[in-house]
Amino acid sequence: MAKEFVASQVEQCGVLIGSEFTGAAEALDAALLINPYDTEGVADTLKHAIEMFREEKAHSMARLHMHLAEHNIYKWLADIFTTLEHIQGASDSAALAAVEASGGGTPVLDDL
Repeated sequence: MAKEFVASQVEQCGVLIGSEFTGAAEALDAALLINPYDTEGVADTLKHAIEMFREEKAHSMARLHMHLAEHNIYKWLADIFTTLEHIQGASDSAALAAVEASGGGTPVLDDL
C-alpha cells in the first residue's frame, strides 16, 4: 500500500510513514520508518511528520515518485526476462557439456 499512497500524492504534500519491518521499507528510503512496537518512537515520528515543512515533504515525496517511476512494471518484467535468459543460458551450457562428455552421442540422464 505504500507505493499506492505515493502514487496518489499528486500535490506531493503527504508524508509516507511505514514500518521498518515491511518489504517496502528498504526500497522506499525517503519514507519515515517506524518500529510499531516502539510507541514513543512512533509518536516522535508522527510529530516529526506533522511538523515537517512543506518543502521537505515535497522533496521526500519527489524522491519517492522518482523511485516509483524507475521501478515500474516494465522494469520488473525486464528483470524477470533477464533472469530467465541467464537460466536458459546456464541450462544450454549444461546440456552442451553433457553432450560433449558423452562423446557426441545422446546424453543419458541418471535416474533422479
